[in-house]
Amino acid sequence: MLRRLQPDILINDRLFNREPGLGDFGTPENYVPATGWRNEDGSLRLWEVCMTMNFNGWGYNHYETEFRNGPQLIRQLIEIASKGGNFLLNIGPGPDGTIQPEFVERLKQIGAWLRVNGEAI
Repeated sequence: MLRRLQPDILINDRLFNREPGLGDFGTPENYVPATGWRNEDGSLRLWEVCMTMNFNGWGYNHYETEFRNGPQLIRQLIEIASKGGNFLLNIGPGPDGTIQPEFVERLKQIGAWLRVNGEAI
């Protein structure tokens, strides 16, 4: 029905409970597949890693104290890109819409690294 209504729509694999081969791209969460995301015939599949910057949830948590650090996130970006994937990095804004300092600091680190190395990615 979706394709009939919108022929050019992209559908991720979540609609199909992440069954291999269904949807237009795969969406592993908080891990990078060892060989990227593959179709059943072994060909590379479109995919993106959905990852949180913090370790204990997807949304804002005032009490959160554990975060991935800048070098960890940069290594994740490199690994994902080298395997043909996209990096969808989740940050949860606070109730007032602000981005907490820990996230801002890491995003600036990633941005500084990309200014120098972005063409390679």
